[in-house]
Amino acid sequence: MRQSSLALRLIAAAVVASLVALVAAGLVISNLLRNFVEESYGQTLDATMLALMANTAYDEDPGRPVLRLNAPDPRFEQPFSGWYWTISAGEDVLFRSGSLWSSDLSVDGDGAIGPQGEALMLASRNFTAPGGTAPLRIVATAPRAAIDADVARVVTPLVIALVVLGASLALAQLLQVRVGLAPLRRLGGNLGRIQTGEIDTLPSENYRELSPVIEQMNGLIVHNGETLRRAREHVGNLAHALKTPLALIETELQRPAGKARDRSIGEASQTMNRHIAHHLRRARMAATVGLMHARTPVAAVVEELLPVFRGVHADRNLNISIDIPAELTFSGERQDLEEMLGTVIDNGCKWARSSVHVHGIADADRLVITVDDDGQGMSEEQLRQAGERGRRFDESRHGTGLGLSIAREIATIYGGELAFGKSAQGGLSVRLTLPRA
Repeated sequence: MRQSSLALRLIAAAVVASLVALVAAGLVISNLLRNFVEESYGQTLDATMLALMANTAYDEDPGRPVLRLNAPDPRFEQPFSGWYWTISAGEDVLFRSGSLWSSDLSVDGDGAIGPQGEALMLASRNFTAPGGTAPLRIVATAPRAAIDADVARVVTPLVIALVVLGASLALAQLLQVRVGLAPLRRLGGNLGRIQTGEIDTLPSENYRELSPVIEQMNGLIVHNGETLRRAREHVGNLAHALKTPLALIETELQRPAGKARDRSIGEASQTMNRHIAHHLRRARMAATVGLMHARTPVAAVVEELLPVFRGVHADRNLNISIDIPAELTFSGERQDLEEMLGTVIDNGCKWARSSVHVHGIADADRLVITVDDDGQGMSEEQLRQAGERGRRFDESRHGTGLGLSIAREIATIYGGELAFGKSAQGGLSVRLTLPRA
Protein backbone atom coordinates (compact mmCIF):
# COMPACT_ATOMS: atom_id res chain seq x y z
CA MET A 1 0.00 0.00 0.00
CA ARG A 2 1.33 3.42 -0.95
CA GLN A 3 2.22 5.49 2.08
CA SER A 4 1.64 9.24 2.34
CA SER A 5 3.72 11.75 4.25
CA LEU A 6 2.27 13.12 7.48
CA ALA A 7 4.57 16.16 7.25
CA LEU A 8 3.49 16.84 3.64
CA ARG A 9 -0.14 16.50 4.66
CA LEU A 10 0.24 19.00 7.51
CA ILE A 11 2.16 21.45 5.32
CA ALA A 12 -0.37 21.17 2.47
CA ALA A 13 -3.29 21.73 4.84
CA ALA A 14 -1.57 24.75 6.43
CA VAL A 15 -0.62 26.25 3.03
CA VAL A 16 -4.12 25.80 1.63
CA ALA A 17 -5.67 27.36 4.77
CA SER A 18 -3.20 30.29 4.63
CA LEU A 19 -3.80 30.78 0.89
CA VAL A 20 -7.56 30.89 1.37
CA ALA A 21 -7.18 33.33 4.26
CA LEU A 22 -4.80 35.60 2.31
CA VAL A 23 -6.99 35.62 -0.81
CA ALA A 24 -10.06 36.43 1.31
CA ALA A 25 -8.13 39.17 3.13
CA GLY A 26 -6.90 40.58 -0.20
CA LEU A 27 -10.41 40.69 -1.63
CA VAL A 28 -11.85 42.34 1.49
CA ILE A 29 -9.04 44.93 1.71
CA SER A 30 -9.17 45.76 -2.02
CA ASN A 31 -12.94 46.17 -1.78
CA LEU A 32 -12.54 48.50 1.21
CA LEU A 33 -9.90 50.50 -0.69
CA ARG A 34 -12.18 50.84 -3.73
CA ASN A 35 -15.03 52.03 -1.51
CA PHE A 36 -12.68 54.54 0.11
CA VAL A 37 -11.47 55.90 -3.27
CA GLU A 38 -15.02 56.08 -4.66
CA GLU A 39 -16.16 57.88 -1.51
CA SER A 40 -13.30 60.38 -1.93
CA TYR A 41 -14.31 61.00 -5.58
CA GLY A 42 -17.92 61.32 -4.54
CA GLN A 43 -17.02 64.00 -1.99
CA THR A 44 -15.20 65.93 -4.74
CA LEU A 45 -18.27 65.75 -6.98
CA ASP A 46 -20.55 66.83 -4.13
CA ALA A 47 -18.33 69.82 -3.36
CA THR A 48 -18.33 70.81 -7.05
CA MET A 49 -22.12 70.56 -7.28
CA LEU A 50 -22.61 72.64 -4.13
CA ALA A 51 -20.31 75.36 -5.48
CA LEU A 52 -22.17 75.45 -8.81
CA MET A 53 -25.59 75.49 -7.14
CA ALA A 54 -24.49 78.34 -4.86
CA ASN A 55 -23.49 80.40 -7.93
CA THR A 56 -26.63 79.73 -9.97
CA ALA A 57 -29.41 82.38 -9.85
CA TYR A 58 -32.11 84.06 -12.01
CA ASP A 59 -31.68 87.55 -13.43
CA GLU A 60 -34.50 89.87 -12.41
CA ASP A 61 -34.93 91.44 -15.82
CA PRO A 62 -34.91 88.65 -18.36
CA GLY A 63 -35.85 85.96 -15.80
CA ARG A 64 -33.25 83.53 -17.08
CA PRO A 65 -30.79 81.56 -14.89
CA VAL A 66 -27.18 82.69 -14.92
CA LEU A 67 -23.98 81.08 -13.57
CA ARG A 68 -21.92 83.69 -11.76
CA LEU A 69 -18.84 81.48 -11.11
CA ASN A 70 -17.58 78.34 -12.85
CA ALA A 71 -16.31 75.19 -11.05
CA PRO A 72 -13.04 75.88 -9.23
CA ASP A 73 -11.49 72.46 -10.15
CA PRO A 74 -9.44 72.85 -13.40
CA ARG A 75 -10.10 69.23 -14.35
CA PHE A 76 -13.64 70.28 -15.33
CA GLU A 77 -12.13 72.56 -18.01
CA GLN A 78 -9.76 70.00 -19.54
CA PRO A 79 -11.35 68.65 -22.75
CA PHE A 80 -12.78 65.15 -22.46
CA SER A 81 -11.09 64.59 -19.08
CA GLY A 82 -14.05 62.61 -17.75
CA TRP A 83 -14.67 65.34 -15.17
CA TYR A 84 -17.94 66.83 -16.42
CA TRP A 85 -20.91 68.74 -15.12
CA THR A 86 -24.18 69.98 -16.56
CA ILE A 87 -27.11 72.05 -15.25
CA SER A 88 -30.39 71.47 -17.04
CA ALA A 89 -34.03 72.43 -16.87
CA GLY A 90 -36.02 69.46 -18.02
CA GLU A 91 -34.51 68.30 -21.34
CA ASP A 92 -32.68 71.55 -21.98
CA VAL A 93 -29.03 71.83 -20.91
CA LEU A 94 -28.52 75.35 -19.57
CA PHE A 95 -24.86 75.14 -18.62
CA ARG A 96 -22.08 72.59 -19.16
CA SER A 97 -18.43 72.25 -18.15
CA GLY A 98 -15.69 73.34 -20.53
CA SER A 99 -14.45 69.75 -20.63
CA LEU A 100 -17.63 68.71 -22.47
CA TRP A 101 -17.43 71.38 -25.12
CA SER A 102 -20.70 70.96 -26.97
CA SER A 103 -21.22 67.28 -26.14
CA ASP A 104 -23.85 65.76 -23.87
CA LEU A 105 -23.73 63.07 -21.21
CA SER A 106 -25.57 59.78 -21.51
CA VAL A 107 -26.94 58.95 -18.05
CA ASP A 108 -27.43 55.21 -17.35
CA GLY A 109 -28.83 54.44 -13.88
CA ASP A 110 -26.16 55.18 -11.26
CA GLY A 111 -23.51 55.75 -13.93
CA ALA A 112 -22.98 57.71 -17.13
CA ILE A 113 -21.24 57.42 -20.48
CA GLY A 114 -18.96 60.20 -21.63
CA PRO A 115 -18.76 61.73 -25.12
CA GLN A 116 -15.95 59.31 -26.02
CA GLY A 117 -17.72 56.27 -24.62
CA GLU A 118 -15.80 56.24 -21.31
CA ALA A 119 -17.44 54.94 -18.13
CA LEU A 120 -18.17 57.64 -15.58
CA MET A 121 -19.05 57.85 -11.90
CA LEU A 122 -22.24 59.89 -11.55
CA ALA A 123 -23.53 62.27 -8.87
CA SER A 124 -26.71 64.38 -9.32
CA ARG A 125 -29.08 66.66 -7.42
CA ASN A 126 -32.30 68.58 -8.01
CA PHE A 127 -32.39 72.16 -6.77
CA THR A 128 -34.13 75.52 -7.18
CA ALA A 129 -32.04 78.61 -7.95
CA PRO A 130 -32.71 81.94 -6.17
CA GLY A 131 -35.15 84.14 -8.08
CA GLY A 132 -36.88 81.25 -9.81
CA THR A 133 -39.33 78.48 -9.10
CA ALA A 134 -38.57 76.01 -11.91
CA PRO A 135 -36.68 72.89 -10.74
CA LEU A 136 -33.16 72.51 -12.03
CA ARG A 137 -30.95 69.40 -12.13
CA ILE A 138 -27.19 69.34 -11.76
CA VAL A 139 -25.06 66.32 -12.79
CA ALA A 140 -21.33 65.82 -12.09
CA THR A 141 -19.14 62.92 -13.19
CA ALA A 142 -15.66 61.53 -12.59
CA PRO A 143 -13.80 59.03 -14.83
CA ARG A 144 -13.96 55.39 -13.73
CA ALA A 145 -10.50 54.88 -15.25
CA ALA A 146 -9.02 57.34 -12.76
CA ILE A 147 -10.72 55.50 -9.91
CA ASP A 148 -9.35 52.19 -11.16
CA ALA A 149 -5.87 53.66 -11.50
CA ASP A 150 -5.91 55.03 -7.93
CA VAL A 151 -7.12 51.67 -6.58
CA ALA A 152 -4.46 49.82 -8.60
CA ARG A 153 -1.70 52.04 -7.18
CA VAL A 154 -2.67 50.82 -3.71
CA VAL A 155 -3.72 47.25 -4.51
CA THR A 156 -0.54 46.35 -6.40
CA PRO A 157 1.74 46.86 -3.36
CA LEU A 158 -0.92 45.11 -1.27
CA VAL A 159 -0.82 42.04 -3.52
CA ILE A 160 2.97 42.00 -3.41
CA ALA A 161 2.89 42.27 0.39
CA LEU A 162 0.35 39.43 0.63
CA VAL A 163 2.45 37.22 -1.65
CA VAL A 164 5.54 37.87 0.49
CA LEU A 165 3.49 37.22 3.62
CA GLY A 166 2.16 33.97 2.13
CA ALA A 167 5.66 32.79 1.27
CA SER A 168 6.84 33.67 4.77
CA LEU A 169 3.93 31.79 6.31
CA ALA A 170 4.64 28.75 4.13
CA LEU A 171 8.29 28.78 5.23
CA ALA A 172 7.26 29.22 8.87
CA GLN A 173 4.78 26.34 8.58
CA LEU A 174 7.46 24.15 7.02
CA LEU A 175 9.79 24.88 9.91
CA GLN A 176 6.97 24.44 12.41
CA VAL A 177 6.01 21.02 11.03
CA ARG A 178 9.64 19.93 10.89
CA VAL A 179 10.27 21.03 14.49
CA GLY A 180 6.89 19.68 15.66
CA LEU A 181 7.49 16.24 14.17
CA ALA A 182 11.05 16.00 15.48
CA PRO A 183 9.92 14.04 18.61
CA LEU A 184 8.23 11.48 16.34
CA ARG A 185 11.43 11.09 14.34
CA ARG A 186 13.31 10.58 17.60
CA LEU A 187 10.70 8.03 18.65
CA GLY A 188 11.23 6.11 15.39
CA GLY A 189 14.99 6.23 15.88
CA ASN A 190 14.70 4.98 19.45
CA LEU A 191 12.50 2.09 18.30
CA GLY A 192 15.27 1.17 15.88
CA ARG A 193 17.79 1.32 18.73
CA ILE A 194 15.60 -1.05 20.75
CA GLN A 195 15.51 -3.43 17.80
CA THR A 196 19.31 -3.41 17.57
CA GLY A 197 19.65 -3.86 21.34
CA GLU A 198 21.27 -0.47 22.10
CA ILE A 199 18.55 0.43 24.63
CA ASP A 200 15.90 -1.58 26.49
CA THR A 201 13.05 0.95 26.72
CA LEU A 202 12.07 4.22 25.06
CA PRO A 203 13.46 7.40 26.69
CA SER A 204 10.82 9.74 28.07
CA GLU A 205 9.78 12.88 26.19
CA ASN A 206 8.88 16.23 27.77
CA TYR A 207 5.65 16.45 25.81
CA ARG A 208 2.24 15.66 27.27
CA GLU A 209 0.97 14.33 23.93
CA LEU A 210 3.76 11.75 23.58
CA SER A 211 4.22 10.68 27.19
CA PRO A 212 1.15 8.35 27.28
CA VAL A 213 2.20 6.77 23.95
CA ILE A 214 5.74 6.15 25.20
CA GLU A 215 4.44 4.74 28.49
CA GLN A 216 2.12 2.34 26.66
CA MET A 217 4.85 1.29 24.23
CA ASN A 218 7.32 0.75 27.08
CA GLY A 219 4.67 -1.33 28.82
CA LEU A 220 4.30 -3.49 25.71
CA ILE A 221 8.09 -3.77 25.33
CA VAL A 222 8.49 -4.83 28.95
CA HIS A 223 5.54 -7.23 28.63
CA ASN A 224 7.01 -8.81 25.48
CA GLY A 225 10.41 -9.12 27.15
CA GLU A 226 8.86 -10.65 30.23
CA THR A 227 6.82 -13.03 28.09
CA LEU A 228 9.94 -14.09 26.22
CA ARG A 229 11.81 -14.59 29.49
CA ARG A 230 8.99 -16.67 30.92
CA ALA A 231 8.74 -18.70 27.72
CA ARG A 232 12.45 -19.50 27.89
CA GLU A 233 12.06 -20.38 31.56
CA HIS A 234 9.11 -22.67 30.84
CA VAL A 235 11.01 -24.37 28.02
CA GLY A 236 13.96 -24.94 30.34
CA ASN A 237 11.73 -26.20 33.13
CA LEU A 238 9.87 -28.47 30.76
CA ALA A 239 13.10 -29.84 29.33
CA HIS A 240 14.40 -30.45 32.85
CA ALA A 241 11.13 -32.13 33.91
CA LEU A 242 11.14 -34.42 30.89
CA LYS A 243 14.71 -35.64 31.35
CA THR A 244 13.89 -38.16 34.10
CA PRO A 245 10.86 -39.83 32.41
CA LEU A 246 12.72 -39.93 29.10
CA ALA A 247 15.74 -41.56 30.74
CA LEU A 248 13.37 -44.04 32.40
CA ILE A 249 11.76 -44.88 29.05
CA GLU A 250 15.18 -45.39 27.45
CA THR A 251 16.17 -47.68 30.31
CA GLU A 252 12.93 -49.66 30.14
CA LEU A 253 13.21 -50.07 26.39
CA GLN A 254 16.48 -51.95 26.95
CA ARG A 255 14.69 -54.48 29.19
CA PRO A 256 12.77 -57.44 27.83
CA ALA A 257 9.15 -56.78 26.95
CA GLY A 258 6.64 -57.49 29.65
CA LYS A 259 3.89 -56.05 31.84
CA ALA A 260 6.36 -54.46 34.24
CA ARG A 261 8.12 -52.62 31.42
CA ASP A 262 4.82 -51.53 29.87
CA ARG A 263 3.53 -50.27 33.21
CA SER A 264 6.75 -48.34 33.85
CA ILE A 265 6.71 -46.77 30.39
CA GLY A 266 3.00 -45.88 30.80
CA GLU A 267 3.64 -44.14 34.12
CA ALA A 268 6.56 -42.23 32.59
CA SER A 269 4.33 -41.19 29.67
CA GLN A 270 1.63 -39.94 32.06
CA THR A 271 4.24 -37.97 33.98
CA MET A 272 5.44 -36.37 30.75
CA ASN A 273 1.87 -35.47 29.76
CA ARG A 274 1.26 -33.84 33.16
CA HIS A 275 4.45 -31.79 32.85
CA ILE A 276 3.59 -30.72 29.30
CA ALA A 277 0.01 -29.71 30.27
CA HIS A 278 1.27 -27.82 33.32
CA HIS A 279 3.91 -25.82 31.44
CA LEU A 280 1.62 -25.12 28.50
CA ARG A 281 -0.93 -23.67 30.91
CA ARG A 282 1.72 -21.50 32.56
CA ALA A 283 3.05 -20.38 29.17
CA ARG A 284 -0.46 -19.35 28.12
CA MET A 285 -0.96 -17.38 31.31
CA ALA A 286 2.43 -15.70 30.97
CA ALA A 287 1.55 -14.59 27.45
CA THR A 288 -1.80 -13.06 28.44
CA VAL A 289 -0.75 -11.28 31.63
CA GLY A 290 -0.86 -7.51 31.24
CA LEU A 291 -2.91 -7.44 28.06
CA MET A 292 -5.28 -4.48 28.22
CA HIS A 293 -8.25 -6.28 26.64
CA ALA A 294 -8.38 -8.97 29.37
CA ARG A 295 -11.17 -7.93 31.79
CA THR A 296 -13.14 -10.32 34.00
CA PRO A 297 -15.92 -9.31 36.43
CA VAL A 298 -15.18 -10.97 39.78
CA ALA A 299 -18.73 -11.14 41.13
CA ALA A 300 -20.00 -12.93 38.00
CA VAL A 301 -17.29 -15.61 38.28
CA VAL A 302 -18.03 -16.23 41.97
CA GLU A 303 -21.78 -16.42 41.28
CA GLU A 304 -21.14 -19.12 38.67
CA LEU A 305 -18.86 -21.11 41.00
CA LEU A 306 -21.13 -21.11 44.07
CA PRO A 307 -23.75 -23.57 42.76
CA VAL A 308 -20.95 -26.06 42.08
CA PHE A 309 -19.65 -25.96 45.67
CA ARG A 310 -23.13 -25.93 47.16
CA GLY A 311 -23.84 -29.08 45.20
CA VAL A 312 -20.56 -30.81 46.07
CA HIS A 313 -20.97 -30.04 49.79
CA ALA A 314 -24.79 -30.31 49.91
CA ASP A 315 -24.63 -33.00 52.63
CA ARG A 316 -22.91 -30.58 55.02
CA ASN A 317 -25.46 -27.77 54.57
CA LEU A 318 -22.79 -25.04 54.39
CA ASN A 319 -23.76 -21.36 54.39
CA ILE A 320 -21.71 -19.83 51.57
CA SER A 321 -22.15 -16.05 51.35
CA ILE A 322 -20.56 -13.47 49.06
CA ASP A 323 -20.00 -9.71 49.33
CA ILE A 324 -18.29 -8.48 46.15
CA PRO A 325 -19.05 -5.15 44.38
CA ALA A 326 -20.46 -5.63 40.89
CA GLU A 327 -17.91 -3.19 39.41
CA LEU A 328 -14.88 -5.09 40.75
CA THR A 329 -13.01 -6.32 37.65
CA PHE A 330 -9.93 -8.51 37.34
CA SER A 331 -7.29 -7.56 34.75
CA GLY A 332 -6.75 -11.06 33.40
CA GLU A 333 -8.26 -14.11 31.77
CA ARG A 334 -11.56 -15.50 33.09
CA GLN A 335 -10.39 -19.13 33.23
CA ASP A 336 -7.36 -18.16 35.34
CA LEU A 337 -9.59 -16.33 37.83
CA GLU A 338 -11.96 -19.30 37.89
CA GLU A 339 -9.08 -21.68 38.67
CA MET A 340 -7.72 -19.48 41.48
CA LEU A 341 -11.10 -18.73 43.09
CA GLY A 342 -12.31 -22.29 42.59
CA THR A 343 -9.27 -23.65 44.45
CA VAL A 344 -9.49 -21.12 47.31
CA ILE A 345 -13.27 -21.41 47.81
CA ASP A 346 -13.13 -25.20 47.57
CA ASN A 347 -10.42 -25.25 50.23
CA GLY A 348 -12.61 -23.12 52.51
CA CYS A 349 -15.59 -25.43 51.97
CA LYS A 350 -13.50 -28.51 52.79
CA TRP A 351 -12.42 -27.19 56.18
CA ALA A 352 -15.41 -25.08 57.23
CA ARG A 353 -17.73 -26.28 59.99
CA SER A 354 -20.83 -24.38 58.87
CA SER A 355 -20.04 -21.20 56.92
CA VAL A 356 -17.76 -19.71 54.25
CA HIS A 357 -17.70 -15.99 53.47
CA VAL A 358 -16.28 -14.57 50.22
CA HIS A 359 -15.79 -10.81 50.02
CA GLY A 360 -13.84 -8.50 47.77
CA ILE A 361 -12.66 -4.88 47.84
CA ALA A 362 -10.77 -2.51 45.53
CA ASP A 363 -7.46 -1.12 46.74
CA ALA A 364 -5.96 1.45 44.30
CA ASP A 365 -4.99 -0.58 41.21
CA ARG A 366 -5.39 -3.91 43.04
CA LEU A 367 -8.32 -6.04 44.11
CA VAL A 368 -8.37 -8.18 47.23
CA ILE A 369 -10.60 -11.25 47.48
CA THR A 370 -10.76 -12.91 50.89
CA VAL A 371 -12.27 -16.33 51.68
CA ASP A 372 -12.94 -16.88 55.40
CA ASP A 373 -14.18 -20.14 56.97
CA ASP A 374 -15.08 -21.14 60.53
CA GLY A 375 -13.02 -24.34 60.55
CA GLN A 376 -10.21 -25.33 62.89
CA GLY A 377 -7.72 -23.01 61.17
CA MET A 378 -3.94 -23.47 61.13
CA SER A 379 -1.07 -22.98 63.50
CA GLU A 380 1.57 -20.32 62.86
CA GLU A 381 3.94 -22.96 61.47
CA GLN A 382 1.27 -24.32 59.17
CA LEU A 383 0.40 -20.81 57.95
CA ARG A 384 4.05 -20.32 56.92
CA GLN A 385 4.08 -23.63 55.03
CA ALA A 386 0.60 -23.31 53.44
CA GLY A 387 0.57 -23.12 49.67
CA GLU A 388 3.80 -25.07 49.19
CA ARG A 389 3.59 -27.62 46.38
CA GLY A 390 2.31 -30.97 47.64
CA ARG A 391 2.00 -29.74 51.25
CA ARG A 392 -0.95 -31.38 53.08
CA PHE A 393 -1.77 -31.03 56.80
CA ASP A 394 -4.62 -33.53 57.04
CA GLU A 395 -4.52 -36.78 55.07
CA SER A 396 -8.17 -37.48 55.98
CA ARG A 397 -9.34 -34.94 53.37
CA HIS A 398 -9.28 -35.80 49.67
CA GLY A 399 -6.66 -33.91 47.65
CA THR A 400 -3.11 -33.81 46.36
CA GLY A 401 -1.84 -30.67 48.04
CA LEU A 402 -1.26 -29.03 44.65
CA GLY A 403 -4.37 -26.82 44.38
CA LEU A 404 -3.26 -23.88 46.52
CA SER A 405 0.29 -23.99 45.15
CA ILE A 406 -1.08 -23.78 41.59
CA ALA A 407 -3.35 -20.87 42.60
CA ARG A 408 -0.32 -19.14 44.15
CA GLU A 409 1.71 -19.67 40.94
CA ILE A 410 -1.06 -18.17 38.81
CA ALA A 411 -1.39 -15.19 41.16
CA THR A 412 2.38 -14.66 41.09
CA ILE A 413 2.42 -14.68 37.30
CA TYR A 414 -0.16 -11.87 37.36
CA GLY A 415 1.96 -9.93 39.83
CA GLY A 416 -0.34 -10.78 42.73
CA GLU A 417 -0.04 -12.96 45.81
CA LEU A 418 -1.82 -15.56 47.86
CA ALA A 419 -1.57 -15.11 51.63
CA PHE A 420 -2.91 -17.08 54.61
CA GLY A 421 -4.08 -15.91 58.01
CA LYS A 422 -6.67 -16.47 60.71
CA SER A 423 -10.27 -15.46 60.05
CA ALA A 424 -12.52 -13.64 62.51
CA GLN A 425 -14.57 -16.87 62.85
CA GLY A 426 -11.50 -18.70 64.10
CA GLY A 427 -10.82 -20.64 60.90
CA LEU A 428 -8.57 -19.96 57.91
CA SER A 429 -8.54 -16.69 55.96
CA VAL A 430 -7.10 -16.89 52.43
CA ARG A 431 -6.40 -13.49 50.83
CA LEU A 432 -5.95 -13.33 47.05
CA THR A 433 -4.48 -10.05 45.72
CA LEU A 434 -4.65 -9.44 41.96
CA PRO A 435 -4.38 -6.54 39.47
CA ARG A 436 -7.62 -4.60 39.00
CA ALA A 437 -8.85 -3.56 35.56
